[in-house]
Amino acid sequence: MPRHFLVEEELTDLNKEHGHLTPDLVLESAVSASSPLHSLFEWDNTKAGHSFRLWQARKLIRSVKIERPDGDLMPKFISIRVEGERHYEEAKVLVQDFDKWTIVLEETASALSDLEHRIESLIQLGDSENRVEVAQTLQTGVRSLREKFEEATGVA
Repeated sequence: MPRHFLVEEELTDLNKEHGHLTPDLVLESAVSASSPLHSLFEWDNTKAGHSFRLWQARKLIRSVKIERPDGDLMPKFISIRVEGERHYEEAKVLVQDFDKWTIVLEETASALSDLEHRIESLIQLGDSENRVEVAQTLQTGVRSLREKFEEATGVA
């Protein structure tokens, strides 16, 4: 059986057992070498510790804010993937480079599309008229935002 089916089965079983999933529950299940999840984790504390510190560094980078012209705050550094490598660049500098600006806009358009798809999935799975109505209202707002974004940037 392909690995993703084993992972789905294990996570489904954990969810049934506990009524929900948390990273702690998943990690606890994965500790056993016989678990189908075990090989998906880094068990070398030296490497895993480094990975956690990288996560902390990303969080730290995103915590620095600057004031936009309209007075709202935004991240000073923007994540961008260039030539297969993801890094952060200062927003004020990034917007001066047309190619990089386009990459960030395309990534933003993709994130909006993903959000729209997630809401659509919730609507299709919804079982109550009230919940579906709330989700549809949100979906309409996100769709409108995406359309305005595409119109303003030319990025689809």
